Amino acid sequence: MTSVLNLDNEPEFQLGGPAYRLMQRLGLIRPGTPSILRRFVAFLLLTWVPLLILALIEGKALGPTPLESLLLDFATYARFFLAIPLLFLSEVTVGPRLLKAGRQFLDGHFIREEDLPAFAAAVARIRRRREALLPEVVMVGLAGWRAAVDRKAVAGVQAEPFGGRPVYVMPSTSGLNASSRLEDLTAHLASAAALADRA
Repeated sequence: MTSVLNLDNEPEFQLGGPAYRLMQRLGLIRPGTPSILRRFVAFLLLTWVPLLILALIEGKALGPTPLESLLLDFATYARFFLAIPLLFLSEVTVGPRLLKAGRQFLDGHFIREEDLPAFAAAVARIRRRREALLPEVVMVGLAGWRAAVDRKAVAGVQAEPFGGRPVYVMPSTSGLNASSRLEDLTAHLASAAALADRA
């Protein structure tokens, strides 16, 4: 078995990438522990607290309706106080299961001997993508892309690259913009994956 296929060398395959390493350097993730609470508190301090301060300054923290009030917008609470902790928690629960499933391909001899180089190449490609900085920086939704780059943008491949790399903008899936069906989102994900393979 090659070193690429020796998954035992990397017991936590999902724990990596530029953002993860930055959190380790900042002391948010301590060795041997997922540090979920520390990361969640740091995330709130970097995202929720500045948003709350800006809302207080503009008088939008508490308004007459949820659309005009940050503190009454339960969709915002769901994103910041539910989705993010679940994302951090998934590293502890889902990550090891994915690694175990990957090992089954080898241990169960589902891969023929002549296909091992292709499997090794796929594992190496996943590792390179995990460690790439640009995808972590460029992942953006339609609303963010419209606000920052092109107000008339539609979901899909964008005409203008970002940093010399192609950009695929996903449709919005929440709030008033939640118009995409599951089939549409699946098609967008498949198209984005195909674009990443060609890039």
